[in-house]
Amino acid sequence: MYFCTAILLLGFFVFAEKGGEQNVAETLTKKATEDLDNLILVTLYDHRLLTLPQICIICGYDVEQKFRQKINRRLKALIALGVVKRRRLAQIGIVGNPIYMYYLTESGVERSVALLEIPFNRYGQNNKIIEKNHLEAKELMISDRLLPHHFHTQNWIVEFIQSFRSIHGQEKFASLGILFKEPKRVPNYVNKLGQVTHRPDWIIRIGRTNVTINLELDMGTENLKKLTTKFRNYADWFRDNPQSGNHVILFTSHTEKNITRRRHIKNLAIEYLGEFIREGRLEVCEGSIPITTGWMMSYLSRVIDPLERDVFSEALKTTYDPNSSGLTAEYTYLEACMKLGKEIPHCDKVHFLFRKSPNSKHKVIFQLKVEPGSCLSEIQSRDLCLLASSMNNAEFKCYVYVIHDSHEKRLNDIPALQTFNNVYSVDVQTLSQKGLKHSWVWSESKRKWQRIEVDLL
Repeated sequence: MYFCTAILLLGFFVFAEKGGEQNVAETLTKKATEDLDNLILVTLYDHRLLTLPQICIICGYDVEQKFRQKINRRLKALIALGVVKRRRLAQIGIVGNPIYMYYLTESGVERSVALLEIPFNRYGQNNKIIEKNHLEAKELMISDRLLPHHFHTQNWIVEFIQSFRSIHGQEKFASLGILFKEPKRVPNYVNKLGQVTHRPDWIIRIGRTNVTINLELDMGTENLKKLTTKFRNYADWFRDNPQSGNHVILFTSHTEKNITRRRHIKNLAIEYLGEFIREGRLEVCEGSIPITTGWMMSYLSRVIDPLERDVFSEALKTTYDPNSSGLTAEYTYLEACMKLGKEIPHCDKVHFLFRKSPNSKHKVIFQLKVEPGSCLSEIQSRDLCLLASSMNNAEFKCYVYVIHDSHEKRLNDIPALQTFNNVYSVDVQTLSQKGLKHSWVWSESKRKWQRIEVDLL
């Protein structure tokens, strides 16, 4: 009898243990599902309307089939609960394969702001709002006319997140404290008269830096007069707010094939904002999504790892053999200013190549790492070319070598240096593989970069 009782008790404990494990597993699964639902709701509150792939990426998932199906199931459940709705993006997509964007209902907004711990609006007498703390569902809606613009703006964010995560990983992305903010939810850009000067399409804040990034998506609909007004308004604000910190304007061209329009945008940026760019308060980058997201990648890569190998200097020393050709001298920017006795435009290094032959000119090379689409890089390159031209004399022949990360980035850039015959482009990729054997010059007549042999001797 005792033996039977022991067997029954053992069976009970085994059953209880299995039941306990099952309850723990169910609890964990339920918690994970609830956390994912909350993440989706908060993401929709921050970004207003998003497609399924956009939600996947911004929530930290890849757009693989398993993750896509998982998010899709949760969206269907949230729609059934009445906290999320969806609408079709009619202007984009093809027949039979429509694109849908998801957004919050009033109940979804209430749940989101509760998760974000944002207090609800405070009302006074006659239901008048005393203090407004969050956006309501109707304020998150976007008209059909502006919906494609919003869709492409969010696509820029998604492209950047995917590019960064593919190189540095999700943990590094999270550690930078990157926040994507709608302009409505941040203090307005106002001048001394209290007037709002401009409102970018989206604002990006990076916790580990003091830089504010203004995203401007160009759909090709604003005429030259409106574009001029936009840059003039930016200039007014920077003039009225000298202590505003560092800012970046990423002017992303949705119509990237329209080179004339893109050239106009860059020229306007340099004309109206050039003084602030030279002061180091502002950077303006104009280009396609790959160019502007590439600028962000390069900037954040320098934040993560500020030390960068100087491949150009290594290749130059190897190519210009001091034992047979002459002497080389390498100076930093500050050292070069002291040697030349003048303030030169910013560059990374200055190389003096002294020939043994008394009848030969010595060569001076200004080295500058550039970013495609960057107005700062263009201003610096232009100023260096002017200085190099003014320094050419019986003793010296001066050149400017601009360094791109890769040949593809050179091809994507729109050169504005066609009036100078002393600027050459090399890329880190080729330098690492083949050394300094050839460079590229811009041919205005053929509207493309052409390769030439390097002759440092």
